Amino acid sequence: MESLNILRLKTGEDIICYMEQLSSEEVVVRDAMAVVVKTDLRSGHQAIMMQHWLPVGIIENNEAVIKLSDVLTIINPSSDFNEFYENSIATYKRLKEAADREDDEEELTQEDMRTILETVNPSDNLMH
Repeated sequence: MESLNILRLKTGEDIICYMEQLSSEEVVVRDAMAVVVKTDLRSGHQAIMMQHWLPVGIIENNEAVIKLSDVLTIINPSSDFNEFYENSIATYKRLKEAADREDDEEELTQEDMRTILETVNPSDNLMH
């Protein structure tokens, strides 16, 4: 059964995600977001932010298998943080669907592709 949890990994990362136990040794995490806490040194106030934990722009599914030996602890998020996460994921999915629809409507012609390639300076090291 899938549940929403915060995982503290041995790397020190905290991620909030839907988690489902695959075996006694592994779990699958879906829609994982890294939780980042920033403290304003002047005021002492903390800001909690989230960012994608996986490179969602280049992967097919936003999920990964994690070995439980890499997890220090599993925590249930507060209802407020749960709502913040749910709203963030829903907003991201809406924006991605809208962008995908736009991409489908804007197919590049070969002439468009040539123009784009001509604007790239060969001295720019785009790939290493």
